[in-house]
Amino acid sequence: RSVERRQKQKQKSKKANQTNTNKEMYLCVHTLPRPKSRFSLLLLQEGELYFEDRAAFFCLSRTQHHVDVESPVKGFMQALTPGRNSSALLQQAQQKMYQNSCAVCAGGSCQLDLARRKLKGRLKVCSESIMFDPEDERYPIYKFMLSDMHGIALGPEDNLVLLTSQHFEMKENNANMPYRVVQACIEHAFEVKFTAMQPFVESLQSLFQLSKEKDRWAAKAQLQKMADEREVALVFDRTWLASVNEKTVVETTVKQVLPLMLNPGRLLITNQRLYFQPLNHVEAYPVEKYSLAAVVRVEKRRHQLCHTGMEIFFENEASLFFCFSTAMERNSVYETLMSQPEAGRLLRDDKTDMTLKWQQREITNFQYLMYLNNIAGRSFNDLTQYPVFPWVVADYTSPVLDLTNPDTFRDLSKPIGALNPARLEKFLQRFNDMPEPKFMYGTHYSTPGYVLYYLVRQAPEYMLRLQNGRFDHPDRMFYGVADTWASVLANPADLKELIPEFYHRGDFLANKENLDLGVKSNRTRLNDVVLPPWAASADDFVYQLQLALESDYVSANLHHWIDLIFGY
Repeated sequence: RSVERRQKQKQKSKKANQTNTNKEMYLCVHTLPRPKSRFSLLLLQEGELYFEDRAAFFCLSRTQHHVDVESPVKGFMQALTPGRNSSALLQQAQQKMYQNSCAVCAGGSCQLDLARRKLKGRLKVCSESIMFDPEDERYPIYKFMLSDMHGIALGPEDNLVLLTSQHFEMKENNANMPYRVVQACIEHAFEVKFTAMQPFVESLQSLFQLSKEKDRWAAKAQLQKMADEREVALVFDRTWLASVNEKTVVETTVKQVLPLMLNPGRLLITNQRLYFQPLNHVEAYPVEKYSLAAVVRVEKRRHQLCHTGMEIFFENEASLFFCFSTAMERNSVYETLMSQPEAGRLLRDDKTDMTLKWQQREITNFQYLMYLNNIAGRSFNDLTQYPVFPWVVADYTSPVLDLTNPDTFRDLSKPIGALNPARLEKFLQRFNDMPEPKFMYGTHYSTPGYVLYYLVRQAPEYMLRLQNGRFDHPDRMFYGVADTWASVLANPADLKELIPEFYHRGDFLANKENLDLGVKSNRTRLNDVVLPPWAASADDFVYQLQLALESDYVSANLHHWIDLIFGY
């Protein structure tokens, strides 16, 4: 009897711990991760692949000219022709370029910098560009698109020479600002260290030739083949194992899913830990390691509408989202991970149990919505399926928010598109007049653009990536809560709901980095988000919304909105 009693107490304690862990998990809002270093994969183009980096010096002595450069460019291109005396031709092209530039400078239309200054940094080789990241953060990161180049050559001083028609400068003084475009025919020289220059330059010339390929699909397929070969060749470095007693359970190639990014690498699971070794050494540490004892949840996910994803949650509120080659491989790794003795704390939720807890108010509305987003496959690591929360308050003009007045709240039984009867009538008219296939709304309630619309002040790097190096037009950016609510009610192209941050913390509402977000057409400069009169501060605004979300009215009607978004 004593043994039975202890076993029952142990089971009861374990169940209580799991319940507490569940509650804590669904209180967490994992905001967008900020890059740990100045250079990140966010600086690449959509779909661009990052191959390698080298230690290098960037020679800042360069010549800019805005005259007809056809002749020097031809000379430069001749230097690239196989079988020619490249060094001699390159010197001739450089000399002619300098002469043309000096003639232009004499006319006062540009400046010639003859100072032999060098910047120490890292040269990044990507599938569509070559980038240079200086160690001195006062200087910007320089990005040279292969499509904007006239040629790549091995210089007379055994250095790398790029001739470009334009380039981009970003992250000057490590500040998040729109990318600066420098449009000028410029010769850039790099001294690449610890590198056999001839094969290195030839590999860059191959990428350059692919960028000029007329058949873009064939060029893209060739680049993907190069990337796949690098991934297959990657072998996990076992010197990074934390203990010699660890036994390998699974080792495979995966891609880590991050907001607007995919980071390929090698996943290794032992009987004690989980390791991820990225293919590209972007981060400071070449291998990430996590104890299996710290894993509290593992969820199967979709990625790009395919059932190939898996997300792993840890007790410190961190999470990892991996994408596998096939659903079969994902399922095999999932079952292996779930069966590890060290991962004994893994939780398997009972959906009926969680719903009963919500109905009995053992968990809050916020926790239940977070739980529903989780089991629906929504993740903070993927902007295409970011967690979604409802607008619950409809009053953004009163000096005091009256939560006892039903008119204060939005009708949760209707989707955003049906809240305004006049706009709904137009939607229905368009639907009836539309040929097959018909649709009611032309946009969604949650998209990456909508998420970053709200979070631009907190994570501007993502907006710059999404908008190709610039912020959106000031008239379309998040200016004030009342203005956004008015747009959601009236604009036929605006049907967005909210994100969890509105009910968690108010940091995303403040322009703490003093970003230059522009000036609206009415000459109003964007800064902090304009709050409604009933909010004394950003934190007070979020607190009032928390009270509204947990109010009796919302608790009695929230199930209608849940049915609209997540289904019956």
